[in-house]
Amino acid sequence: MMLFVLFAMVITTIVGLYRAKSLEKMLKVFLANLLVSVLATGLVMLVLLLLTQVLIFSSAPRDLHICRVLIWGLLSCSGVRFFSLTANSLLTLLVVVHGKKKIRKSWIFTLLASIWFVPVLIHLYILIPVVYPVFYYGNFGCFPLNEDSNGLATVRLVSSSLSIIASSVIPLIMCVVMPSVMFCYLRQNTMSAHRASYNKGLAKLALFLITGNFLNFAGLVLITIVAYASQEAAGYLLCIFWVVCLFPTPCFVYLYLKPVREAINTMLCPWRLHSGVIPVASSSSASHQQTSSISPPSNRPI
Repeated sequence: MMLFVLFAMVITTIVGLYRAKSLEKMLKVFLANLLVSVLATGLVMLVLLLLTQVLIFSSAPRDLHICRVLIWGLLSCSGVRFFSLTANSLLTLLVVVHGKKKIRKSWIFTLLASIWFVPVLIHLYILIPVVYPVFYYGNFGCFPLNEDSNGLATVRLVSSSLSIIASSVIPLIMCVVMPSVMFCYLRQNTMSAHRASYNKGLAKLALFLITGNFLNFAGLVLITIVAYASQEAAGYLLCIFWVVCLFPTPCFVYLYLKPVREAINTMLCPWRLHSGVIPVASSSSASHQQTSSISPPSNRPI
């Protein structure tokens, strides 16, 4: 049930993001990519859940390769989420410091491709059976196996540690450093009030998304610790925690981005427009007040 609620939230947020015309197009692309990575993680979790139910009520053989591929997909999607948040922070920094016009489309395409391919490559070691053995706990739960029957426990531990550092720790540090650099830049440079408000809105958005990154990192570390220290059913509780960690991203996009929030409210509650609860976009003063924190300045059209 939690996963279906998450899917509804993410899809609705993506549609609202698309309908928010006052946002930077590049920012919308990277935020949509972040939401898609959350959706992909949820889909892998759903497949794991369905596999568990099938194995409980059937006598089908336990295929360890499928188990290993699902774990690889889950950790790869988690890495994509970290890289997406880092890319969003990097893009925001470049827009604030250099402006949108100096950012080439080839850079954007390269960055988007790297967000997906690098985490997939980092976690390829999971597909090697001798390096990353797996097992079915209770004949249906799919978890990594902590054993040293082949003498490769050290290799497995080093590989897991390096993958966490490369796909989680480094992106997390960058997500903290880049918004800090943005705030320092905004303090040291004078600009128009509208431009300053716009840039601060972008910087605060990147800073707020760090919270979701910390939750993702906590869930990944806890699951890794349990996988290597225990084979108990506590892993199920950590999987639930990992699902909960997916919710902050669509929530923050909805709560913090006013154009997205208004687009979603209009889409879900169109009758509120006629009751006067949501101001009509034709009012220039109201529209300027609602989008000044994140909409682009008038002297730099999108």
